[in-house]
Amino acid sequence: MRGDLHREMSVPAYYIPVPSADPVECDVRVWLKTEQMVGELPGYQGAERAEPEDRIRIDLAQVPAPRRLGVVSVEAGEAYRIDHLYPADLGYQTARVLRLSAAEAEDLPVRE
Repeated sequence: MRGDLHREMSVPAYYIPVPSADPVECDVRVWLKTEQMVGELPGYQGAERAEPEDRIRIDLAQVPAPRRLGVVSVEAGEAYRIDHLYPADLGYQTARVLRLSAAEAEDLPVRE
């Protein structure tokens, strides 16, 4: 089921592990500004605050070893740098990502 969900919700992309590497075709799921609980608010018992973070999920069958600082290019002007890799889960890797500026993403390859 997880594979079906990933295929249904993913978008075509390229994974680029380092600047000089050949891009690897893959399909990724992009979550923009998901919430992550980061702890209790001072003075409010039981209340927690959340900080948004962008995430991408990668199928490890397509990209067996994603790495920190690798880039995922999704569309013209839309690309993300991997900031943190969460533990792999049932064949998928979730990564916290930072969105590249339009200028940084301008010359990156995109899939048609």
